[in-house]
Amino acid sequence: MEWSPRKFMRRCRGLARSYNEIYEPHLSAPAPDVAIEHVVRYTPELRIADARYITPDIEKHKIVNNSFEELRKLPDNYPTIVYPEIMVVVAFDLYEKFKLNPWKIIPYLLSFWNSVDMRYRFLENPRYRLNIKQIVLESEPGILSYIKGHINSTNYLSYNCLQDSTKFWYEQKDVIPLDSYDLVVTMTYRKICGFYNVEEEKCTLIVYGQALSTSACHLDHERKSIKKAAIGAYDD
Repeated sequence: MEWSPRKFMRRCRGLARSYNEIYEPHLSAPAPDVAIEHVVRYTPELRIADARYITPDIEKHKIVNNSFEELRKLPDNYPTIVYPEIMVVVAFDLYEKFKLNPWKIIPYLLSFWNSVDMRYRFLENPRYRLNIKQIVLESEPGILSYIKGHINSTNYLSYNCLQDSTKFWYEQKDVIPLDSYDLVVTMTYRKICGFYNVEEEKCTLIVYGQALSTSACHLDHERKSIKKAAIGAYDD
């Protein structure tokens, strides 16, 4: 199907409004510009970028009950509602299930992430409303090197794929700025091999998703990697 970027953006805007009315009918639909910005971002090409600065991260801790605990201090005027901005990355293996057709996968993504958003509605002080800031579709296999380089003989992803993704997205900072999203989630059709039994030549521990145990928005300029990353296996 032939489609223009402008027509595609109009379609995404309409989908965003329809899902907004379903899940939050008491809220008015977002303004057109906002709807476009928070639904999809077209990235024509990914390229490798060299890091040009190093800023070491400093973590502060305190001792509570004879154990270390990260020191967190909320400002007096912290927001009552937080909108984490998520960059959704769809790997080729999942995109292929939708025949590489953006018209088919975009409604699925919006519906799926609205369901995820509903699970966070029980959190309070502050409340959370997940926000899809941008969507990246892998149109050809191999563009996401952290996926291609970690498919083992059992067709599962190796457990190190997440760590490689943190460096991959840091290298794309000239194309997709690091401060343009709070968390990057790669959606793939392949499950992750948590433990490979060499004698039996098969995975004995299958993982459906993994994420780093650091906070959102976390960057490590010294190691040239991001720490705000996750990977999960999803069915269509």
